[in-house]
Amino acid sequence: NFSILQTMTLPAEAPELIIETKKLISKATEDLSQLSRSLHSDRITEIGVFAAIKYELRLFSQKNIFDIDIEDTYDSDGKHLPKEIQLLVFRMFQEICNNIIKHAKATKVSLHIAKIPDGIDLKIADNGLGFDFHSKETTGSGLNGVGLRSLQSRVALFNVKIQFDSILKEGTTISIFIPVNEN
Repeated sequence: NFSILQTMTLPAEAPELIIETKKLISKATEDLSQLSRSLHSDRITEIGVFAAIKYELRLFSQKNIFDIDIEDTYDSDGKHLPKEIQLLVFRMFQEICNNIIKHAKATKVSLHIAKIPDGIDLKIADNGLGFDFHSKETTGSGLNGVGLRSLQSRVALFNVKIQFDSILKEGTTISIFIPVNEN
């Protein structure tokens, strides 16, 4: 329809607006395709959970949602982890990013992945508003609502551990310990 409109006699500013609209539709289609891939569980385990997380962070950076800093001393894509653990960790990462975008107003997010005794340490930190995890104000506001509670309940199923450290007006760090039996 936009291509047909471009051939019609229109006001002088219309062709430029049509071209810009076509670009926006193309960008929206590309974003939808990327979102579709990130939600597909086979894609996550196909490339590995840590590769998928880094890919998603780079997309956030490209879209200027926040700057990123990635430090990966573990140097593994995470494919060796059981599929259930990979999906759990990726869905947790998505929930954490959702909270950062909705609540933290962060300009920078850091990811740190490291091998530690008995497992893998994954840290996601932001420089956002932070919150008081135990305050009555936070409990009712959604900051400590369904999202963070669902993170805590999910980890219990797989012996994964999660810890929240937050300082008001400085940011939040969420540490996830993934047990790994190297044998």
